[in-house]
Amino acid sequence: MELEERWKLKPSFLFKYQKAAPVQLDMNITAMFMDQVAMGVSYRTGDAVVAILEYQANQRFRIGYAYDFTTSAIRKYATGSHEIMIGF
Repeated sequence: MELEERWKLKPSFLFKYQKAAPVQLDMNITAMFMDQVAMGVSYRTGDAVVAILEYQANQRFRIGYAYDFTTSAIRKYATGSHEIMIGF
């Protein structure tokens, strides 16, 4: 979804079902500036809110960082998690 020439919005959803676990839905929205820098937020039902930052160095290489803010009962024992992404 293009907002204007320099900005694009990319919404996405992921529905997860497994017999032995509760149903989960991930809802994401990412804003990309000049097809190079992206910032986003994600919500995972019953589990976490995620902040995302990505940099598209060229057509073949992308690097990113995300931090999960835990919202489930496990937050008493873990404050969240860091994630580093590398895409080729």
